[in-house]
Amino acid sequence: MGTYLSKPVTTKETESGSFGSVEFAMSCMQGWRTNMEDAHICDPKFDVDTQLYAVFDGHGGFEVALFVAKHFGRELKENAAYKSKDFPTALKETFLKMDELLLTEEGREDLLKIVKTRSPEQTQVQNTAGCTANVTLLYKNQIYVANAGDSRCVLSVEGKNLDLSKDHKPEDELELDRIKKAGGSVTNGRVNGNLNLSRALGDLNYKSNKDIKPEEQLISPMPDVVIHEITPKDEFLLIGCDGIWELKTNQELVTICRKGLVEYVPLTKIVEDLLDQIIAKDTTQGLGCDNMSVILVKIKRNIVAPDAEPEKDSVLANGVLDKYKAAGIISDLVVEELIKKVKANAVISELCQFGDELVEAEVKKVFTKDKNKGVAYPTSITLNELVSNYSPLKNTTDDKKWLVIKKGDLVKISVGVQIDGFLAESAQTIVCSEGASVDGAKADVIHAAYYSLQTALRTLNPEKINTDTVDIIKKTSNIYKCNPISDVRSYEIKHNNMESKFFIPSIDDISNKREFFTYRFEQYEVYTLNILVSNGSGSIIHIEGLPKSNIYQAHPEKHLKQVGIKKNAQQIYDKIIEHHSHFYFSARQFAEDPTYDNVLQEFKKQGVISQLPIESEEPGKYVAQFKMTVAIHQGGLILLSGLKLENALANLKSAFSAESDAEIKALLEKDVIKKKKAKNKKK
Repeated sequence: MGTYLSKPVTTKETESGSFGSVEFAMSCMQGWRTNMEDAHICDPKFDVDTQLYAVFDGHGGFEVALFVAKHFGRELKENAAYKSKDFPTALKETFLKMDELLLTEEGREDLLKIVKTRSPEQTQVQNTAGCTANVTLLYKNQIYVANAGDSRCVLSVEGKNLDLSKDHKPEDELELDRIKKAGGSVTNGRVNGNLNLSRALGDLNYKSNKDIKPEEQLISPMPDVVIHEITPKDEFLLIGCDGIWELKTNQELVTICRKGLVEYVPLTKIVEDLLDQIIAKDTTQGLGCDNMSVILVKIKRNIVAPDAEPEKDSVLANGVLDKYKAAGIISDLVVEELIKKVKANAVISELCQFGDELVEAEVKKVFTKDKNKGVAYPTSITLNELVSNYSPLKNTTDDKKWLVIKKGDLVKISVGVQIDGFLAESAQTIVCSEGASVDGAKADVIHAAYYSLQTALRTLNPEKINTDTVDIIKKTSNIYKCNPISDVRSYEIKHNNMESKFFIPSIDDISNKREFFTYRFEQYEVYTLNILVSNGSGSIIHIEGLPKSNIYQAHPEKHLKQVGIKKNAQQIYDKIIEHHSHFYFSARQFAEDPTYDNVLQEFKKQGVISQLPIESEEPGKYVAQFKMTVAIHQGGLILLSGLKLENALANLKSAFSAESDAEIKALLEKDVIKKKKAKNKKK
C-alpha cells in the first residue's frame, strides 16, 4: 500500500545486544516507500528468564505500529495469565488489549501524539491505520510465537528452515469463512477489495460490528500462537515484516544468515547486508519495495560449518584434551595423597603446603615444554561447618578448632591444577574416623553431596538447560534432609578462564536473576561441577572469629598505583601478574618476605587483588563437598577429574537413599561416560 519514491532510502537503523547465551541484531530501513511504517521491540531483559522480540508492520499509517510497540510489553507484563506463566493466553489477550486501548480516550490521545511527531498540523486520528504483529517470546527453553498478519518468524534447525508462523491471507479457507460470516467479501485477495491481509491490530473500520466478538470481525486481532521446545539443533530465529520475504524464500534467507554466522560475521553486519540483498533495484515489479525490518536472534552459541576446524582452545583441538586430563590426574592424585594424611592431630597448614608442593612437583613431569602450569586453586581443607577457601600458612596463629583435625571431624579437601591454562579441579569429603563406620548427620550430608554430584552430572548434556541441574541438585540433597549451599557456582571454564559468564548456580534464586540466566548446555563445553551441601539451611552466615583464607585472585585489568610502593612490593606484584593473572594463588609463596602481608593488604586496598572469603554454615551443622571437571562431548561426558570416587562412601551409612525417588533412580542408572567407538575387527 502507498506510493513509491524515485530513489530508495537505504539508511538503516540498527541495534544489537545480548543477555546470557542469546544475542540479537535488528535493522530496518524505509526503502522505496514514502514513509517508514514499521516498528519493533527488542528486549533481551524483558523479564526474569524472558526475552521479547517483535515486528509490527504498519499499513495506512505508521501510528498504530508505533502505538503497539510502545504499549505491548507493559500490557503483557500486567496480564494475569502472563504472571501465571500461561504465555499463549497472555499473548492472545495482549493482542486483543491493543485494540481495546486504541478505542479508549487515552489511547486516541496517545495515538494523536504519535501522529503529531511527524505531522504536527494533524488534529485527529483516522480509523484506517493498522499493523500486522509477529511477537516472539523466549522463556527458558521454549519459544512462543504469536502472529497476526503476514509478518513472519522462522527458525534455523541446523541450517534448515522451520516456519514458526503462518501468514494470514483473506483467500485462506478459514479466513475467508470468517470474513463472509462477518458480512464481508474478498476480491482479488483483498478484504472488501481493499486490505490484502485478514488479521491485524488497529484497522478499526473493519471491526465495527458490535454483535460479534473481536476475533470474528472482518479483520481479526486474534493471533495464532506456536509453541516450540528448543532442541540442540536449533540455531537462530529470523523475524521480519513481509517486506523481507518477497524476493527470497524463507530457506534462502536462513541460508544467507547462517553463512554469516559460521564465518563469525557480526550480527549487525549480517542483518544490514540482508536488507541490501533483498531491496529491489527498481519498483517495476512491485516486489522488494516495501519497508523492511528484520531481527536476527541467535539462540545457539556455537554455530559451525560441518567441515570447520576446531578453535585452538576447544577440547577438539590437538592436545587440549590431553592437558585437561593431565591436570585432572594430578588434582585427583593430590587429593588422594591428602586423604591418606587425614588423621587426628594432623595440622591443616602442613597438609595445604604439602598439597601445593605436590602439585608443583607433579606438573614438572608432564608437558615439559609448557612453562605455564601449576596450582590453579591452592589446596583448601575445611572442617565441619566451614564452607571453603581455608588454606592456612605454616606460621599461622589460627584457632586449633579450624587448624587441627580431630577424630570425628568432617574434612573437605579441594585442589585445582592448570597446565598451559587448561584447568581441572577435584574435591572430596571424608570423616576422620580412622576406619570406623560413620552414620548420622555426617554420613547423610556426604551422601547428599555425592549423589547430588552424580545426578547433576547426568544433566550435563545438550538436551538440558542449567536450571535442570539446579533443580536436580536441590531434589537430591533434600532426600537426605540437606540443602545446597547458597551462592555456590559451577562455571563453564575456558582457556585461562576459571569463571566464564555461563554458570550453574547452587539455587534458583530469583533475587539474583539479573546476573543468573537460563541457557542450554552445548557440546564441547567444559565445566567444573562444584557441589556443596549442608544439613542446615544452606545459608552462609558471618560469625566472629573465622580465620582468613590466604587465597587471592588477581585483577590484571586494574593497575597498581606506584605511589608508596617499595621495590619488594613491585617484585611481588610482577610475580602475581606473570604467574597468576588467570588463576587463584596463595600467600604461601610470598611468606618468606616479612612484609608480604602488608604488601598484599595494600594490593587489596588498591583493588588489584581480592581475597577469597572464609564462609560458614551455622555452628553444629556440617558442609560436604565434591568437585570434578568434565567435558560435554558427543555421546556423553569425558570425566577430566574426580575419577577416584569409587570409595567415597566407604564406611558411611545413611538412613536415606537417593534411589528412593523414581526419577533420581532412573537418572542414576544412566551411563554418563562417553563410549569409545568399537574398532572394526579385521577379517
